[in-house]
Amino acid sequence: MRPPGAREALERALDDRDATVRASAAEALRTIANPASVYALRAHRADADPTVRSTIERALVLLDRNTPIAVATGASQEATDWTRARFVLRAGSLANRADQRAQIVDALRSALAQEVSRIDQVAFSTGALPPEAERRVRSGRLRVYAIDGSVQQLRRWTVASTLSVRAEVSLVLVAEPARAIVGSMSGAATAQNTTAPGQSADVLARDLEQRALTGAVRGAIANLRSSLTSRS
Repeated sequence: MRPPGAREALERALDDRDATVRASAAEALRTIANPASVYALRAHRADADPTVRSTIERALVLLDRNTPIAVATGASQEATDWTRARFVLRAGSLANRADQRAQIVDALRSALAQEVSRIDQVAFSTGALPPEAERRVRSGRLRVYAIDGSVQQLRRWTVASTLSVRAEVSLVLVAEPARAIVGSMSGAATAQNTTAPGQSADVLARDLEQRALTGAVRGAIANLRSSLTSRS
């Protein structure tokens, strides 16, 4: 039936104390197949229950196959209240300097979309702005910036059965359209978890990489809104 708010309610249910509820929520998100659910599903890949983990992986297989990451991050624009937004940040030039994996750039973009969208009066964009936002840009009520950045380090190590991943990111805030550098930011974070019986080490590593990157981005942009406000 897909009533309004169903996806958001199901994503919250991924944190339910009952594993059956979590698994049912993941299966329902797979059925709805909304690309915006990718973030929540990826964040719960290391669930303690093997049934929940396998259900989440089935959902992600479907969403990852049918939905490029740029579409998933851009989908959040549909829910953006442009009347409240004062700033919009575009994904600029992103790179993975830690290794050559292209998917890490996608993970960095995903982390930026997730964390920037949490900031009050700041929206994140991966593509063309909707007409309403463009009108606000022309009137001067919405200011546009780009975030360039790179993953500087992404290191794994294992102690006993605990896998740890440390991520370090470097970001540059650029004012559009002049491409004037406003400031630079950096952040680092470590994520760790114990491999559960029957859990794929690769799946756990990918989840920890995303969590570490998200934490590093969160630290880097901690004072982003105050920096933007001071320049407006």
